[in-house]
Amino acid sequence: MLTRSGFRNAAADYGLSFTGTLPIETIVAHPPAIILSPGDGRTAAVRRRVLARTHAPTREVAFPRHLMNCGGPVIPAALARLAALRKAL
Repeated sequence: MLTRSGFRNAAADYGLSFTGTLPIETIVAHPPAIILSPGDGRTAAVRRRVLARTHAPTREVAFPRHLMNCGGPVIPAALARLAALRKAL
């Protein structure tokens, strides 16, 4: 879906083959251009503060959790959201 909507999944750049957890140090050392985030939780808040303090060029954009965690019926909505984000960037 990322490729179809004009994005590139940077997971492979971090040695991830599908999904996983990255230490904040890895993200700071090699910040991505964009982070799609549901925006909730302590981890996201810490990541935002750390990236802001390091002046990383990373943009965080809201992407609803229900579009990240569910396949099937939400695929059209997820694609539409990704396309809208890409167009806005």
